Amino acid sequence: MGPLRKTLTNSSGQALLIAISLGLVLLIGLTAVFFINQMGSFHQTAGTRRLNARSVALEGIADASQELSANWTTWQSALNANFSGTDCNSGNFVKSPTGGHFTLHCSTGTSGNPNLQPYEVAVTAVASITAGNGTETPLRAIQAYLSQRTLGADLATGVHAAAALEMTAQPSVSGTLDVEWGPMICLDANDPNPTYPTNAWSLANPLDSGQYPRKFSVGYITGGVYPRSVGGPLSDQKEYWAEASQTDVPLINEAYYQLLAQNTTVPTPTVAAGYTLQPNCPFPAHPHCGYFATNPPGGTVIFDGGYSLSGGVNGAAIYVDSYAEFDTIAIDSATVIVTGQLTIKNASGGNPLTLNVPVTAPLEYPYATSWAASPGSQGGTCSPGGTCSPATVQFRGFLYAKGYLYVNTAGWTMAGALWVGDPQVVLGTSGTLQISAGNSLTLFYDDGINHALQFNPIGSSAIKVEPDLLQDVSGF
Repeated sequence: MGPLRKTLTNSSGQALLIAISLGLVLLIGLTAVFFINQMGSFHQTAGTRRLNARSVALEGIADASQELSANWTTWQSALNANFSGTDCNSGNFVKSPTGGHFTLHCSTGTSGNPNLQPYEVAVTAVASITAGNGTETPLRAIQAYLSQRTLGADLATGVHAAAALEMTAQPSVSGTLDVEWGPMICLDANDPNPTYPTNAWSLANPLDSGQYPRKFSVGYITGGVYPRSVGGPLSDQKEYWAEASQTDVPLINEAYYQLLAQNTTVPTPTVAAGYTLQPNCPFPAHPHCGYFATNPPGGTVIFDGGYSLSGGVNGAAIYVDSYAEFDTIAIDSATVIVTGQLTIKNASGGNPLTLNVPVTAPLEYPYATSWAASPGSQGGTCSPGGTCSPATVQFRGFLYAKGYLYVNTAGWTMAGALWVGDPQVVLGTSGTLQISAGNSLTLFYDDGINHALQFNPIGSSAIKVEPDLLQDVSGF
């Protein structure tokens, strides 16, 4: 064989090898591209499924909230771990409005439910996907801690923050207002003028010098120790929220508390000169009940002379269909409703009481190095979900002043929840909280008291149950 033939043979072999190599590279590349596309499609499909499954699980939480809101009896049964008549723990695959399926798993107690409170029910909604053979495969789960809607604010996260203090009009505070362990809410949106908001909620010192607790306002918020001005930030997403719309303001079931007051035996208060006290006590067993009016109407019912009332296990109620005055009092475990003006005149009296600290208390101190602001005023260090050493408290319970609330004394202290103003009139036009210079009010929030309140939601005889907490969970 000559040299030319050898060269041609070698060249054709090399070309064949190159062609095969290129083919292999192309095959591997196409395979890789196909695999990547397939994996991308798989992950995109899986991601879409998980996103859709989350929506279905949230629909499950909404369904559970609606079922448990059917009436007071249904909710009380659920708090006692009786979920009959609902889809809780039934094993039923419930079809969601968007076409998905979910199951509901409900429980009470702290076992498996860290920090669940006695007024809450834990609900886990598990979204599933239907296979071709009709079987359901769990895909995603969301857990909620549900409680009865009470005084509080709606958050963008879909949960409800129960409140220590709710007001229907802008407060007027020249003295000191110290609210611990729970947020404050103002429903007044009057005169939201971007140039000069005359009715903006002014938070000048010393009201929030410690940047606590959380504040929610339907109107503007001005003043304070950091920028809070018209045209400035409306929220820091931590401690204050201005122009925060609030819906479904709950209405106190006054008929319930009127009946409770008529069945409560209380010491008899006095009445201002020129008026006579008119107790409304239709039940012979309670000739000294807690439902009061005056003759003529509009007199001031005065709780003085060391007025003392303990509600005991079942609580007590006083309903004053007139004006009222707190002088020297010691009220424990009671609900007091005053339809007119209430004046707090004296901070003497009271009892040393152990205070119950909400598990959510740390949320009120987002800028504090320690959540327990002013621990000395409680007599020691506090623990969320625990108790504090006794503090001298003039009033423990729920206080509802539908008219003006004037604090005309220094050092008045209460534990529980406070509502000032009437939400059934034009917001901003009813009573306001007024603390004059040199006077002070301290409020320690108790979420057990708040969540035990009886409400009538607007336009419905049912109660309303909604999430205090929402979180993704695994292991379903």
